[in-house]
Amino acid sequence: MAGAMAGKAVGMGVQVVLGWVLVPEDFAIYAAALGLNLVAAALLDGGAERFLLRSGDSYGRVIAASTRIAYLANGLAGLAVLGIAAWAWWWRGDAVLAGVLGVMAVHAATRTPVSMLRTRLRHAMRFGTVARTEVVAIVFRGVLSVVLALSGLGAFAFVIPLVASLPVEWALLARQAKTLPKPACDGRADSVLDVLRSTRWIVAANTALTLAGRGDYLALTIAAPKVLGVYFFGFQLAVASMQLFMASFRSVLLPGLTGVGDDPVRLRAAARRAIGTVNLLLPPVCAALALLSPALVHLVWDGRWDESIVVVQAVALSTAVRAASPVGFALMEVHARWVRVAVLNAVDGASLIAVVFVGASIFGEDLAALVWLVAVQRALIGVTIQCSALSLIGVRPMSMLRWLGPGILALATGVLAVWFWGHWPSSSNIDLADGVIGLSIFLAGWSTFVAVFERGQLRWGLELLRRRGRPRDPEMERSDD
Repeated sequence: MAGAMAGKAVGMGVQVVLGWVLVPEDFAIYAAALGLNLVAAALLDGGAERFLLRSGDSYGRVIAASTRIAYLANGLAGLAVLGIAAWAWWWRGDAVLAGVLGVMAVHAATRTPVSMLRTRLRHAMRFGTVARTEVVAIVFRGVLSVVLALSGLGAFAFVIPLVASLPVEWALLARQAKTLPKPACDGRADSVLDVLRSTRWIVAANTALTLAGRGDYLALTIAAPKVLGVYFFGFQLAVASMQLFMASFRSVLLPGLTGVGDDPVRLRAAARRAIGTVNLLLPPVCAALALLSPALVHLVWDGRWDESIVVVQAVALSTAVRAASPVGFALMEVHARWVRVAVLNAVDGASLIAVVFVGASIFGEDLAALVWLVAVQRALIGVTIQCSALSLIGVRPMSMLRWLGPGILALATGVLAVWFWGHWPSSSNIDLADGVIGLSIFLAGWSTFVAVFERGQLRWGLELLRRRGRPRDPEMERSDD
């Protein structure tokens, strides 16, 4: 977990530097490329990586066919992205976007050796080796991005490091993989068609997940391109800030769900505690980011990115409701509801794209209006995911309201606090003192609410985090509506 936190911290540091060196148009080109690059992200090794990690003792039988599938899928993804790059160049007349997509195509087509080595080490439970390699790669890409940006390469500073880091990752991973025994194959090796019958569902799930993660970039590229760069910058800043905290919650809470999957009573109790802990402890972080971001963004970049403040605020506050969604997906995976996971991700992506298009048709390229519409969509989908998951363990609708109530309350009060004390993006009214006052009032009200209504849940959550997910008090294992 320390490696992941270090990687995210490096990423934030890189964004601070790039925010000074690059301009919104550079971020817009990269965001547009990410949106148009949906096909490569969806294919992603043809599902072979995730399939191999779940293969267990049959790893030796399926590794050859899975590797062929990965090479084929990534090759096809590279060709598809090259086709999109050609469209961007010849029909749209955007040579820079075409070039960025071309580099992405090279990365998609050449990433297979690294991904297969990474998968082999993970299957051998060498997670520490993989994590250290990823941190080295993140630092390498971050430093190179800064150098390229300072050299005047603009949006290419985002994508060239992706290709340049592949030999570094391969060398580090291959050195460690040499110490592993050769995978044993008991019986006849599975054919490519045998493996494809399983990986096709993984590809479908990847497609839906990619749509949910990048659908807004694609929609803004088409419907409101002038605000895309600022939107992308603010969204990435908010996500990077929140992930520093959310990674800790996920690493502690999610293993507790998978460990009690065969016991319905304990699973219900674990889900209640996990969702309750996230909904109690994360909202103050969301409120702090929303209320302090006007002054901090203005201070760090001296007003260059003030327009992105509203994006940071909206994403942070919607995360107060959305943050427990990984718990919901973990519950669905415990019950092997893979189709439901794919459908919910598809609904998320489709509704996100629809919201952006409808918002652009009504409000034009008004960034504040568009981002708050996206925030509402994120919050509603977050509630839908959690309710769908809780229905699997027999939670009644009124109990769901009690489970999800703190996150919804935090969103509502956070919006009011931002309205009164957080200010809208404007260099003339940004004051850190106002943000601190608003945050103090929010925290005072939140503390009172928790002390009166959720004292037991708070005690359990803090104890769980202190013991890293292993509560020792039997009373904490009780199911509680």
